[in-house]
This record gives sequence, structure tokens and C-alpha cells, in this order.
Amino acid sequence: MEQQQRSLLFTASVGLIILAIIVASIYYLVKFIQGRVSSSRQPVASVETIKTDSAAPEIINIEENPSAAGAPTPGTAASRPTTQPRSAINIPAGRKLYNPGTFQVYYPQNWGMLKCTNSANFEFDPSTGVDSSVGCETAVKPITVLVDDIKGCDGENLRMGNVEVMKSRNVDDEYISYRWCTKTDPVLNITHRVSKNGERATSTNDFSTQIEDLISKITFVRGS
Repeated sequence: MEQQQRSLLFTASVGLIILAIIVASIYYLVKFIQGRVSSSRQPVASVETIKTDSAAPEIINIEENPSAAGAPTPGTAASRPTTQPRSAINIPAGRKLYNPGTFQVYYPQNWGMLKCTNSANFEFDPSTGVDSSVGCETAVKPITVLVDDIKGCDGENLRMGNVEVMKSRNVDDEYISYRWCTKTDPVLNITHRVSKNGERATSTNDFSTQIEDLISKITFVRGS
């Protein structure tokens, strides 16, 4: 009888030990799985933050000139950075700026510009203030600018502002064509066509005076 009781106690003790091992194993397994899930989520948050930061646009800050005393002038706000592009500050009133990198053209606010997507050439349209971009094949506006093209350049040598040009003017019945070629790098071959009936790529008004004023204000990176 006593032997049977000892056997039962031994069996119960072994069962409790096995049960304790199973419970402990389950506990640590759950902890291990939770730790793996937590660590796998962390890099995702880091990647999203990097992407968000890299998408932010670059802003050029330009500081206004402080007063001579180094403090704000009485009655005015303190000097602070602006987010206006550097070139925009010097644009004359009533003008728009076209800056492809090698030169800068200031053209009237009420003129539209057509930029060629398949070349460096562009055109002006004095009848509309809308700017656009298309693939160019032939002239469609009354004022055309060919970049680094000297075809047809000939005529009278003139200076407009700081820009030396060759100018020619041809009259054919009711059709007038002008050409100005700048002696610069790059060469700008500018043509203007005027017709009485406003045919394609022409205007009924003569804008040669405005064009020569525009030429006189062109600036070139490598000089004129």
C-alpha cells in the first residue's frame, strides 16, 4: 500500500514538472513572437519618414539687405528670408522672364511664349499672354527666335543696348519681314512677319519697335 502511494506521488510530481515546462515554453514562445513582430515594424516607419523628407521641394532663401546700423529701420518689420526665386527679384514691371541658362529674355507681360519641346527655339505671340510648349515643325506665331542658327543673317550692323545685331527688312507687296541676328554666343536669329490680312505666323500690327527694345535688354551668360 505504501509503495503504491509513493508511485502515485512520483507520477504526480513528474506530471507537474512536465506541465510547468510546457507552460514556460508557451510563455517564452509568445514573448519571442511579439518581439519579432515589434522589431519588424520599426524599419517601415523609418523608410516612410525618409521618403516624406526627400519629397520636399528645394526652396532658395534670399535675405533682404539689413540697414546700415544692422538693425531694422524704425516702422518696418525685421529683415527675414524670402522664398522668392533670385532671378524674379530683378524682373522689370510689366515683363516676364525667359531664362534657358545661356541668356535671359524679358518680354512683355501681355505676350505669350511658345517653347519648342524638340529644340531650343521659341516664339512670341503678342496677341495673347498665354505661355505654352509644343513640338515645333514650322513657325506658327508672328515672332520666331531660332537659337544658334545663322541662316539668313545679313544686313545692317547695329547696336541695341549692349547687344550687337545685324538687321534686315524685306517688303513684298503687303508682306513685311524683319530679321535680327545677335552677334552673341549663342546667336539668336529673330524674325518678325507682318501681313495685311493676318496670315498664318504673321500679325497685322508691326511689333518691330517692341522687339528691338526686347533685344536691347537681353543678357548673355558668356557676354554679348
